[in-house]
Amino acid sequence: VANKGSTVMLDGSGSNDPDGTISAWEWTCLSTPKVPIADADKASASFQASSVGTVRISLRVKDDSNAWSTPDQVDVTIIDPNVNQRPIADPGKTITGYVGQTIQLDGSGSHDLDGTVTSYEWSSLDTSIRLADADKDIASFVPAKAGDFRFGLIVTDNDGARSDQRFVTAQIALKILGVKTAVEFGYDGGVMNGTL
Repeated sequence: VANKGSTVMLDGSGSNDPDGTISAWEWTCLSTPKVPIADADKASASFQASSVGTVRISLRVKDDSNAWSTPDQVDVTIIDPNVNQRPIADPGKTITGYVGQTIQLDGSGSHDLDGTVTSYEWSSLDTSIRLADADKDIASFVPAKAGDFRFGLIVTDNDGARSDQRFVTAQIALKILGVKTAVEFGYDGGVMNGTL
């Protein structure tokens, strides 16, 4: 993240070649409109963050055998320091669990580019589910039935801005306990007798 009007430094000095040395660097702007990159052929380059948005930068390097690497990419988010940025809700990835088990919803990955997240608001699309700690980063519930359940998360930052609602799915199954079965058969006078 960088502020509008600032100089963004790009550092490719960590590039390496396991069987030789790095002889060339090539920085490229993949975004539209293109952003001019100063020292685009050096290990360290830079560009001016002239407008708000996301700038995607690519770097590839060449070794002393003239072999080029696969390009690596980085996204730089440019923000206006005078305008509050809305926070971003992150409800986590798909959750799996069983009926009767306590299932946690983890929104701790939610963040705010220019401040802090101050409150959380979890909701369930299934009104039969009761959420515990729905106003915390980590909420929980105990499913009474199997199925796929969706939960929404909205967060608020320290300036009162609310995020878009984002969703996560919890896939709940019945837990089947294994049953051992013993089978015993005997043969007696042409008749097979058995017990199960």
